Amino acid sequence: MKERRTSIRARLAISVGGIVSIIVIAAFVGAYVIVNNTLYKSLDEALIRQATHLTHVANRGDPIALSGQCQFPVAPACVQVTTTDGDADGGVLPVTADVVAVADGKKDAFLSDVSIAGFAGRTYVAPLGDDRAVQVGLRSDGIEHSLARLQVLLVILTGSGVVLSALVGYLVARGGLRPIDRLTAAAERIASEHDLHYRIHLPGTDELARLARAFNTMLGELESSETAQRQLVMDASHELFTPLTSIRTNADLLGDGRLSDVQRAQVSASLSDGIEEMTSLLGDVVDLARGEELPNEVEDVHLDTLVEHRIQAAARHWPGVRFHADLSPALIAGVPRRLDRLVANLLDNAAKFSPLNGVVDIEIKIEDKQVFLIVRDHGDGISAEDLPWIFNRFYRAHTARNTAGSGLGLAMVRQIAQSHGAIASASNPPGAGAALQIVFPLR
Repeated sequence: MKERRTSIRARLAISVGGIVSIIVIAAFVGAYVIVNNTLYKSLDEALIRQATHLTHVANRGDPIALSGQCQFPVAPACVQVTTTDGDADGGVLPVTADVVAVADGKKDAFLSDVSIAGFAGRTYVAPLGDDRAVQVGLRSDGIEHSLARLQVLLVILTGSGVVLSALVGYLVARGGLRPIDRLTAAAERIASEHDLHYRIHLPGTDELARLARAFNTMLGELESSETAQRQLVMDASHELFTPLTSIRTNADLLGDGRLSDVQRAQVSASLSDGIEEMTSLLGDVVDLARGEELPNEVEDVHLDTLVEHRIQAAARHWPGVRFHADLSPALIAGVPRRLDRLVANLLDNAAKFSPLNGVVDIEIKIEDKQVFLIVRDHGDGISAEDLPWIFNRFYRAHTARNTAGSGLGLAMVRQIAQSHGAIASASNPPGAGAALQIVFPLR
């Protein structure tokens, strides 16, 4: 059986309405109790004052004025004197065993509810001396009628308060959750239409406004990521077209039996070069597609040692270039294999654009708690129009159009640098050549 769940709006409305209703009911019940106690306390105090006055009169030996029939709902009070025999002067107020016990001195003064001339009343019985007790009574039906009217009024007000609190709860829930409705609608729209350009404009500085801004930031990141992925696919497709065309052409030529042995060897070599170029390009594309996040293999890396090993490998690969290193000891946090790829790409790039028997200078220095890795060649340098774009994917400078490579080496350098919290930049230093600089945070 499928479980039915109440919506957040309904739960919030019920919660707010319930809390307000409880407060309203508690306030009205408290008001009734206070009014009830106040009215009866005033009545009791009036009875006690009257009885105390009559006791003083009796102690002076003066006669006590007895009451009439208590026909009025307010003062004067009904007064009667009762003896231990149960005889009462006045005969209006009821005589009970407790009244006789007070007259006999066996019971203290007390208050009680009685019926006076057919009406609800309240009496106070106090000892008068000489085996007598004085009874003072007042009708309380007026108080009861007032309390009954107050009850009706409070019931009406309580019902109105509950209804009003339910309405307030609904309005609060609807107003408070409106921004969430907009976020939900935006998410549903993006999911159905794949529209990452949509943004939510929610003014204010509260939590929901911050949530909307965070949502917009997330959409911006998703849009940038999608754009970058599409651009990568388009650029990769464009770059793969040339080696694939070459491979197809060479494969067709090899299938033609009219080639001589020398021509067949040349075509085979060209085919191998095309396959190697495409393999390298695909590897670079895969590495770029992995993104800029660091894997879980971060460790302390001695950058100077890593660069020294990579220089030895580059010297074997580029025998016509001399590598000069000035490496200060530097410890950074990173992934060794990715940092090795970064350094290799920098050295290959510098060696590629160095003249024959040229020198590539590699320097590591530490300044202001930062590690600077600088690789400089002494070639023709980078033109001003190419300088802002050389770290872009598949970008080839005008002077590099006829050289080998896919245009992804420096793009990978920037991506690896950014994943390590570093900054990659390029410049044309005084003299000849170009300098590529990576600034790492010091470990």
